[in-house]
Amino acid sequence: MNIFSSNCKRRLSEDNIFRVYHRNDPVPMVPTWPFIHVPDGGKGDLQLLSPSSLNPINHHSSDTYRKTVSQDRKGTTSLDWDILRKRRPQGNLEQSIEAWLKSDSILSLSLNTAWLAGEALLWVLKKIGQLAGIALVISGSTAFTLLDRLAIFMHKAYQISKDISFWVLRLIKRLAQLIGIKVAKDVNITVAFIRMIFLRIHRAVSDLVMRAGRMLH
Repeated sequence: MNIFSSNCKRRLSEDNIFRVYHRNDPVPMVPTWPFIHVPDGGKGDLQLLSPSSLNPINHHSSDTYRKTVSQDRKGTTSLDWDILRKRRPQGNLEQSIEAWLKSDSILSLSLNTAWLAGEALLWVLKKIGQLAGIALVISGSTAFTLLDRLAIFMHKAYQISKDISFWVLRLIKRLAQLIGIKVAKDVNITVAFIRMIFLRIHRAVSDLVMRAGRMLH
């Protein structure tokens, strides 16, 4: 997850890693939530502004990529790396994630909301690390899966302070909304409950990406 991404960037050097993709392209979403690609952010992570399309697989076509990086309408001249970096979508992602977590708006699972859910998870994990000074341990025994460890980590963080528990609870509620589960105000946030939400949304996102991928054939 984020630990592997950070180690990979450190060992290979960010100057040697480039990733160019449309955010709404389902193929770069594999492996799916809660895993991330390398690099995830930084100067080598060149996320292209996806054109409007009702069919997500259109964002995977070579023609769409070619048009996106073309300097003119005829597509005869390709953009260089510096220009591509400047064309990345702008905006304050952290503010957007915080607003998304605080919102009670109706959600439906799509490639876009699945991506946002993954970003929100990483945002909360980083916030927990900053506020609580605890770390997510993924090495050692293989008795627990990554999702198991995430659930245990989240539950531990939930019990530490009011500030942290607020963000953990908001994340769990928003993830539950994506899979059609309404979390009651008096719900008991246990490791088993968090794990259930993580497992069900992981399966739902995986299925979503697989269905989008079948459209390639």
